[in-house]
Amino acid sequence: MSRTRLIKPGFFLNEELARLPFSDRLLFAGLWTIADREGRLEDRPVRIRAEVLPFDDVDVEAGLVRLDAAGFIQRYVVSQKRYICITTWHRHQHCHLREPASQLPEFTEESRLVLSTMPSTVLSPSASTSTSTSTSTSTSKAYWPSPGPSPGPSHPASPAPRAAALGSSSGFAEFWSAYRVKKGKAAALKAWQKLGCARFAPKVMATLERMQAEDAQWAAGYQPHAATWLNAGGWDDEPAGAPSPRHQPTAAERQMAVIRRTDELFDRLIRGERDGPVGSEEASEQPGRSLPPHLVGRASDPLGH
Repeated sequence: MSRTRLIKPGFFLNEELARLPFSDRLLFAGLWTIADREGRLEDRPVRIRAEVLPFDDVDVEAGLVRLDAAGFIQRYVVSQKRYICITTWHRHQHCHLREPASQLPEFTEESRLVLSTMPSTVLSPSASTSTSTSTSTSTSKAYWPSPGPSPGPSHPASPAPRAAALGSSSGFAEFWSAYRVKKGKAAALKAWQKLGCARFAPKVMATLERMQAEDAQWAAGYQPHAATWLNAGGWDDEPAGAPSPRHQPTAAERQMAVIRRTDELFDRLIRGERDGPVGSEEASEQPGRSLPPHLVGRASDPLGH
């Protein structure tokens, strides 16, 4: 079922996404409308094409391959069924409170589909969006479930080619060493792998260094936990300057303010403002406008003559 989703101006300025063909970018935005509230959907290219690009001759399987290789989606298998998870879903989408909960299994590293063999015509950004039947057939066999432990001791399973980039812990040790708040390391590592921070680790480190050196709140000891900062996309933040100091009145200024306020109130009682002279019969008839008995004489003769 299609749903209404948000699209931000940054979508059109994403340089990594711009390297992909136009059809892949349109396909990526279309995936949002058929994903559930957790950013998950069934990996069924034929059905996806019918729902997202029904009037275009586009090889959706090849587009999904390129989006996965670029780190915008994650394809995985659970109980022999294939699914897709949009990597940065919760950073950019805010689902309606009444939207049903996800019924699809969560992505894990063990369930990832591993890129094995892929023709250059599929992975190349300049490839035509409409590929031949033979290319489409070969791309459908390019993904296989992650291999388990090898039964033989002399032939260990080789890691996935993209494990060092997306979903890996590459660069995390340096990040954790530089981060001042040493709490929640496991949660921080999980966020690092989930967001694929290894792909832009230099940017994360540069922003972290600037925030710890220039941000006033961090300098005052209000630095968030590493996992919180990563999940919030903190590498796009700018350091906040120190707030302007609030003026604190001195004791003499507070005393003078009390004196001025007292004089203003007493003058209003003396003048009677628009209700006439204070102490007159007209003023005494007004509720709340008469003076206490011990001030009536002073009101008629302020100087005490």
